[in-house]
Amino acid sequence: MRRRSRMLLCFAFLWVLGIAYYMYSGGGSALAAGAGGGAGRKVSGVPARGPAPGTPGAHAPGPRRRGPSLGRTAGDRGVSWSLLPFSARISALAIRPRLGPRDRVPRAGGAAGRSVLSGLGRGRPRAAPGAGVADASSRPLSPLSAPLNLSVVRPPGAQSPAEDWNDIDPIKKKDLHHSNGDEKAHSMETLPPGKVRWRDFNQEAYVGGTMVRSGQDPYARNKFNQVESDKLRMDRAVPDTRHDQCQRKQWRVDLPATSVVITFHNEARSALLRTVVSVLKKSPPHLIKEIILVDDYSNDPEDGALLGKIEKVRVLRNDRREGLMRSRVRGADAAQAKVLTFLDSHCECNERWLEPLLERVAEDRTRVVSPIIDVINMDNFQYVGASADLKGGFDWNLVFKWDYMTPEQRRSRQGNPVAPIKTPMIAGGLFVMDKFYFEELGKYDMMMDVWGGENLEISFRVWQCGGSLEIIPCSRVGHVFRKQHPYTFPGGSGTVFARNTRRAAEVWMDEYKNFYYAAVPSARNVPYGNIQSRLELRKKLNCKPFKWYLENVYPELRVPDHQDIAFGALQQGTNCLDTLGHFADGVVGVYECHNAGGNQEWALTKEKSVKHMDLCLTVVDRAPGSLIKLQGCRENDSRQKWEQIEGNSKLRHVGSNLCLDSRAAKTGGLSVEVCGPALSQQWKFSLNLQP
Repeated sequence: MRRRSRMLLCFAFLWVLGIAYYMYSGGGSALAAGAGGGAGRKVSGVPARGPAPGTPGAHAPGPRRRGPSLGRTAGDRGVSWSLLPFSARISALAIRPRLGPRDRVPRAGGAAGRSVLSGLGRGRPRAAPGAGVADASSRPLSPLSAPLNLSVVRPPGAQSPAEDWNDIDPIKKKDLHHSNGDEKAHSMETLPPGKVRWRDFNQEAYVGGTMVRSGQDPYARNKFNQVESDKLRMDRAVPDTRHDQCQRKQWRVDLPATSVVITFHNEARSALLRTVVSVLKKSPPHLIKEIILVDDYSNDPEDGALLGKIEKVRVLRNDRREGLMRSRVRGADAAQAKVLTFLDSHCECNERWLEPLLERVAEDRTRVVSPIIDVINMDNFQYVGASADLKGGFDWNLVFKWDYMTPEQRRSRQGNPVAPIKTPMIAGGLFVMDKFYFEELGKYDMMMDVWGGENLEISFRVWQCGGSLEIIPCSRVGHVFRKQHPYTFPGGSGTVFARNTRRAAEVWMDEYKNFYYAAVPSARNVPYGNIQSRLELRKKLNCKPFKWYLENVYPELRVPDHQDIAFGALQQGTNCLDTLGHFADGVVGVYECHNAGGNQEWALTKEKSVKHMDLCLTVVDRAPGSLIKLQGCRENDSRQKWEQIEGNSKLRHVGSNLCLDSRAAKTGGLSVEVCGPALSQQWKFSLNLQP
C-alpha cells in the first residue's frame, strides 16, 4: 500500500512538471496551429496557423528571423509534441485556445484575416492552405494593410466598456488603454501629406538656429538657462514621480479624446518642442485628438510654423499680441475634441499623466482638474517631484500661493493617498476641462490682458457657479518655474496684474474685495474697464456669494475681524515677525516670510493689542533693550498697548514710547529700543484696514 502511494505521488509530480515545462516553452501556441506541431509563430500572444511540415506550402528550414513583437513558440525552444508526457498532452489540449469568428478582424480584399484574442494584440495574416509563401513571421506587416481599429475590441458577449471593465484581466486592461500594441497601431496609421512622426522630426535643424552663442547671457531671452535647455533631447527621460499606488492603478478604457491647447510668445524652441513631444510620447495616441499651438505674435513666425509638420499639431498665429487669455480662447474655439487640455509652453508630461485627468472629467463634466506640478529647475533643468500635500490658495493681495494641507486633512488621506484633492484655486497654467462646460461658464474674461489674475477669476467662477476644482495626484507634469517674466507688459506688469485682479475682485468677491484694496491700496488707482457682461454672466449662472466660497471652499483663509486695524504678516524686508513656535511667556523673533499665515499671522486691534490668536506682544520692562514676550491678552494691560506711527511703518509701545526692534533677534529675540531711522524698526502689516 505504501509503495503504491509513492508511485502515485511520483506520477503526479511528473505530470505537473510536464505541464509546467510545456506551457513555459510556448507549447500553447504550437497547439493553436493544430495537433501534430505547427510551424507558425505567435504575435502578441496570438498564434499564426501556418502550414504544418510536410504539407503543401511548407518551406524549408532556414535561419530564424524574429521581429521585435514576436514571441517564441514550442518550435523555437526545440520542444517536440511527441516528447511531452501523455498526461501533459491531454491537459494542454483541454486548454487549447479556440478562436471564434468574433475574434477576427477581416482584412480588406480577402478572406484571410488577422486574429485578435480577447480583443488584445494583432494577429499575423494566415497563409491559405496549399499556398507557397515565405515565412510570414519574418515579415513586417505592410502599412498598406487594412486600417487598424483603434477602438477597444471587447470579449464576446460584452455590451460596453463600462459593463465589462471589471471582468477584464488586469494585464489586459493595462494593454487596452495604454500599451505597446496601442503604439504599434498608431505607427501604422497613414499620416497626412507633409506630416512626420515626432520621432522623425529634426530637432537639431529646428533648435540649432536659435541657440545661445558663446559669450551671450543664457538667461537673457527666456529668464531660464537656455543653454541647458538646448542640450536636452526632445524626448529626454524624466523620473516617474508618481505614488506607487498610481503605477498599479487601472483607468477606464472609454475615455474621451482631448485637444491640447498650448499658447506661447517667443518661447525657447527647445522647451516648446519638448512640451509637444512629451504630450505625444507620454499619451495613448487615441486620446490625443490634436495639439493646437497658438503663437501669440512671436518675433519669429517659424517658432510655431515649423512644428506644424509634426503629427497632430495645428498652428494658429495671432496677427497682434493678444495675451494668454484671448489666445487660449482662440485655441479652445478651434478645438475639435470634447475635452480641453491647457498647458504652458515649457512643460514635460510624466508617465500616464493624461488618463487620470480625463477620467475625472468624464465622470463629472463640472470638474476642472489639474495635475501635481513638478518642478523643472530653471538653472540646470533637473526634474524634481513636488509634494503631494499641497493645495492652491491665495492671500488677500490676490497672489496665488501653495498651502500645505492641515494635519487633519493629511490624516484623512492616509488610507487613500492618491485620492483627488479639492483645491480652492488652481495655478492656472495646466488644467483639463470639458469644452462645453468651458463655454457655458463663460470661457475667459476677454478684457483681461497679457497674463495674471485669470486663474483667480476662473477658480472663483468654477466654485461659485456649481463646479469644482481638483488636483489629481496620479497625474504629474513638470513645469519650468521662473523668477521673472521674459516678455514685456504694455503699461508694465504691475499695472496689468492690478487691472486683471481688480476685474476678478469686482465681479466675484462682493464686500470682501475691500480686504484686497487694503492689502494693495495702489490698485484703486488702476482702471479696470467695463465689467457689466461678467456681472450679467454671474447672474445668469445663478452663482453663489463669495461668503459661501470662504466658508465652504477656503475656510483656511483667515478673514480679518471687524475690530482689526491692521492684519496679516508683519513684514520687515523679506523677514516677518514670527512666534517661532513659542507659546505663553515665549520670546518672538523674525523668520523668512512664507505667506502661509500660521506663526506669522498677526492683527493690530482697535484696543491697540498686537495679537496672535489669544496671545499678545508684551513689554516685560519699560526700558530700552527690554525683551518682548508672548502673554495672554488682557484688555487693560498697558504693557500690551501699541500704535502705528510714521505712515504705518513703525510700531511704538504706548506706555514707554519705545519702538519694536529686531536688532537682537539672532541672539535673544525682539526688544524695544529708542525710536530712530534704523531698518530694524521698520514694520509693515500686509493689510492696513484703516488709512
